[in-house]
Amino acid sequence: MFPLGTDRALARPTLMNHVLLLACALVFVLQLLLQTISQEQGGALETFMTTLRLDPMRLTWYGFFTYQFLHGGMMHLLGNMLFLWVFGPNVEDRIGRWWYLAFFLVGGAAAGAAHVMFSQSPVIGASGSISAVTGAYLVLFPRTHIKVFLMFIIIGMFNIPAVWFIGFAMAKDLFMQGLGGNDGVARMAHIGGYLFGGGVSITLLATGLLEREAFDLFTLHKQAKRRRTFRELASKGGDPWNNAGRVRTDMKPVKVSPQEEARIRSRGRVTSALGSGKPEEAARLYLALIKEHPGDVLTPKAQGEVANQLFAMGDYERAAGAYEGFLEKYKADVEAPRMGLMLGLILTRYLRDPARARAVLVAARDQLTRSEERAMAETLLDEIKASAAGGKQ
Repeated sequence: MFPLGTDRALARPTLMNHVLLLACALVFVLQLLLQTISQEQGGALETFMTTLRLDPMRLTWYGFFTYQFLHGGMMHLLGNMLFLWVFGPNVEDRIGRWWYLAFFLVGGAAAGAAHVMFSQSPVIGASGSISAVTGAYLVLFPRTHIKVFLMFIIIGMFNIPAVWFIGFAMAKDLFMQGLGGNDGVARMAHIGGYLFGGGVSITLLATGLLEREAFDLFTLHKQAKRRRTFRELASKGGDPWNNAGRVRTDMKPVKVSPQEEARIRSRGRVTSALGSGKPEEAARLYLALIKEHPGDVLTPKAQGEVANQLFAMGDYERAAGAYEGFLEKYKADVEAPRMGLMLGLILTRYLRDPARARAVLVAARDQLTRSEERAMAETLLDEIKASAAGGKQ
């Protein structure tokens, strides 16, 4: 099962991940050159690898970093670079270029330390660093989907949740390590990388050093905790909206029409699906809701989540409609600029409606608070401008 890409759009072009890919490739070319020299004179490649690898029996401080760029063969290199190519750009986009470079190197060092603690064998390769990246990806983007090429019984392309793909990789490493880890793969380096990447990401989100998003693992956990509290209070006859959880005695029945009652039930099913962690079902129920009640808009949080889910599912036209509904009803909401950015992205790159896209992006640009979001808005506006210029030639 080979990963080929993700469904999360980038706010800005990737830089540091490409630098790391290039560095690993250049070091491998150097290894090949030294191998040629070694065949003629002997010893050059062996000296190079022995000096820069991470050897638990001859520890050096620089070995924790240099081993990350050495590889044992073409397949070793290509396998690692494929995973870095797929998962690195989103993590770099989320935490920033220079922080990503530091994260990669320190994550690799932490993975190396985990290997040293449990093995006396020398280790080379970027897989520990890449495990740190995928561990961070799991925490930051658990709801994204990974496009994979499967060659097991069934051959073809499939989109699977990132949680399943990365979770399977983690489970495999744990299982193989439990069997003794004698397959020539540094499983503890992988496990150490996962723990470092996931732990650092959770810490950054918990402390607010990294701004939270609606679908990162930390926010999803908090939402699940609130839902449990809500259900517990409601099941006991309490009022979940009342801080004291008291039973309300001042409520009077309100008569509604059958049509309004049906609309309320439909809205409730959407929010219930979101509350149960079933975004795809919520999106389906939302589409059924607006089919029966065109123009209906959910609460700001629910509307935004449904719009994001429709975008993740590739239903760009109806995602655009959901974002537009949000902006029409909740213009003053704190999330309105981000909804405008997402709508502008869809109109620019998927629905090819530059006039509407430009109006939405100009309105959202100056209200966006994160630098990468403003940069994304500027990039989209530049694309619209370039497209218009190309059409006039």
